[in-house]
Amino acid sequence: MNADFIRQLPKAELHVHLDGSLRLQTLIELAQQQKVELPSYTQEGMRELVYKKDYKDLQDYLRGFTYAIRVLQDAESIERGAYEFALDVAADGVCYVEARFAPHHHINERLGYADIFQAVNKGFLRAKKEINIKYPDRPAFTYGLIACIMRFFRPEYGSYYKALASVLPKTSLVGLGVAAANDLVAALVEIKNKQGIPIVAVDLAGSEDGNPARPFQEVFSLARQNGIELTVHAGEAYGAESIFDAVMRLNAARIGHGYELFNKEMILDKVSDKKKYINILAQDMSQRTITCEMCLTSNSQTNPAMRDLKNHPIMQFVHAGIPVMLNTDNRLVSNTTLTNEYQIFSELFKPSIRLLRRMIMTGFHASFYPGTSNDKHKYVKQVVYALDEKLAQFAPGK
Repeated sequence: MNADFIRQLPKAELHVHLDGSLRLQTLIELAQQQKVELPSYTQEGMRELVYKKDYKDLQDYLRGFTYAIRVLQDAESIERGAYEFALDVAADGVCYVEARFAPHHHINERLGYADIFQAVNKGFLRAKKEINIKYPDRPAFTYGLIACIMRFFRPEYGSYYKALASVLPKTSLVGLGVAAANDLVAALVEIKNKQGIPIVAVDLAGSEDGNPARPFQEVFSLARQNGIELTVHAGEAYGAESIFDAVMRLNAARIGHGYELFNKEMILDKVSDKKKYINILAQDMSQRTITCEMCLTSNSQTNPAMRDLKNHPIMQFVHAGIPVMLNTDNRLVSNTTLTNEYQIFSELFKPSIRLLRRMIMTGFHASFYPGTSNDKHKYVKQVVYALDEKLAQFAPGK
């Protein structure tokens, strides 16, 4: 199945970071305008030094975020980033997208929570209008926003972090992280309810190792009680225990990455029967249709064991009955598109048309679509019709 055909298929993307998906030329232009220092001011130079094809490890990969965050510190730049991002994913055949970002990275003396979300939403709304005019024969383009809560807290991460640490000097770093999360969730509820901005979920992001999810249990419960859905980065740099906490303690409906679920060597606690532990968790995820947001290229770049994507366990999830769908994670940092991710999957694992269709539709079914369940049902029906029409052109009668 070639890239041109995959690009035409209506797709959903649920795991993509806005600050990891800026246009590279835009990042360079904003940096020049704002006097932000970069290692290079050419695309070629930045590709060689920062946004590389291969990374040493996760920390090397995450370095690219620092530059994007530095140029996204005013409403105009944030709006531009969101606008261009929406245009780019729509050109890749994405009809529904949930873009995520950490608001705490953008708060400063000029921007509060509401300012940040208004800027992002303004960019998306402007793009949405243009996209739906440009592609009238597709299911309508729409979107949701996901706010990332960071697992760990350091005062040097930004002005918000420094300010909170200064007013709560006796609070532990974990306590500061929870306080920041509570502050964010309270703001999200108000912004969603009063301004109608489609904030659909919160996410727990950041390094899992040494930063457990448990302290955020009450915060996530508060979000869910106020109609905000839950997804958690887990099982990326840690194993089944991290996924267990996300599913059982935080009640996450989706898992970001999750690919270490079946890796017994990643279970570090004293579990007597690791295989049984994994099987019980996998069965629970299957029964509750907890979807894993898979990101193949990103995984290959951040984990040396995944350099050869033939080793990726995505098909274990399929065989275990756990819903999976594909995502880019970061369009710029990983230098990929959703079309590219589906093409990689198709070439490596030779899926049937039926499996490919199921994975694409999982993206829509597992979405935190803004609106009522009836709204989502109607939209999914439109997607089914459009997708089946396209697939019939590729494989008539299948």
